[in-house]
Amino acid sequence: MISSYRFDAGLRGIVQGIGCVRERLADELIAQGVQRPMIVCGAFVKESPAFDIVYDAVEQAIGESPLVFAKSRPHSPSDAIEEGARIADTDRVDAIVAVGGSSAIDSAKGIAVLLATGTDRVSGLTPAAPGALSAPNLAAAGNSSIPLFTATTTLSYAEFYPFWGTRRSDTGAKAGYGDHGVVSRTVFLDGEIAASTPDNVWFETAIKSFDDALLLYLRSGGNEPFLDPLLTSGMRGVLDHLPSSLMGAVAERQHVLTAMALTKYGAPRLQPGFQSDWFARAVRYALGSRYDLPHGVGTCIALTQGLRLHRATTEARQASLVDALGLRSDATDRREPIDVLVDTFGALLDTLGLPRSLDEFDLSDRQVDIVIDDITRSMPGLGDRATISDAIAMLRTRPGQVSSRK
Repeated sequence: MISSYRFDAGLRGIVQGIGCVRERLADELIAQGVQRPMIVCGAFVKESPAFDIVYDAVEQAIGESPLVFAKSRPHSPSDAIEEGARIADTDRVDAIVAVGGSSAIDSAKGIAVLLATGTDRVSGLTPAAPGALSAPNLAAAGNSSIPLFTATTTLSYAEFYPFWGTRRSDTGAKAGYGDHGVVSRTVFLDGEIAASTPDNVWFETAIKSFDDALLLYLRSGGNEPFLDPLLTSGMRGVLDHLPSSLMGAVAERQHVLTAMALTKYGAPRLQPGFQSDWFARAVRYALGSRYDLPHGVGTCIALTQGLRLHRATTEARQASLVDALGLRSDATDRREPIDVLVDTFGALLDTLGLPRSLDEFDLSDRQVDIVIDDITRSMPGLGDRATISDAIAMLRTRPGQVSSRK
């Protein structure tokens, strides 16, 4: 199999280490000629120590109080993106500094794209074709690049990708867009910034990113000499450090930030693999779009059942992953690889106190049926409606418990 490899042209650089925002953000802004940046965040983050650190660094760089847009909301609604772009255009903003998780970072990307392309509304952009979110984007003639600096507070890691998602305010549906080749990203991974994130948000977003790493590993048809070492080293680091990376634990949060980042580098893939429809991803998208549940919550609920659903196409790679992560207790452990993975990841979810069933959110049968319909329509590669319905039925109760539903 012939493989080609291109770095993401929009990823200018990654700065990581405890205190890197304090020490390096101002220098990076100055080096890129930024004069009128706008900070993008949500209302909750604006009241956090993380925001203060970013604000002070930006103020240091430009010598005056920076513009702040603190109206990012979960799922990055398009009306907020459009409002941010109007403000940025009026104030002649030349760069965006995003502080927060995926919602703030996707909002910042959307604002940058509207600003650079001169587009008033998200509806004026063309959504990315299915399966083409990561396709290379070239800037149209006349469109200048907008620098985007990200200070991440969660483990969603939207900053690593040249695309963004938004909930369209006109349709209510979630849509994905490329960066149109106009967003130049500089990523800051700083344990000091992440230390103020509440544990539940930190852990939920960690599981979402961990599941993305599982997909990257399991979808290959065989060993990947470039990709596998990054993925397994990163996943092992998360397993080792995530439970102890509690709020305020700066060093442990830096360990997890660094470990998870290893799973985001797009190393070459040499082996063919199965198509990328993935159960946990489908569940988190459906629950997020329909019922505003965070993507991390949907992933926590669906992760272990997804491994079972994908067993037929990933069994060999599941066995390889068990060995690579050293998950067997000793030489006498004869469990099937799927059982080792489910037991290990299930125990992690329980240790972190994360949700594991739909019943914990009191969804009605009709609401669950809508989720099944959404998944069947959006990811047909997972199987027919009966297959999806059976898989979702397994999510109605927490593993080891009996449903109280009539």
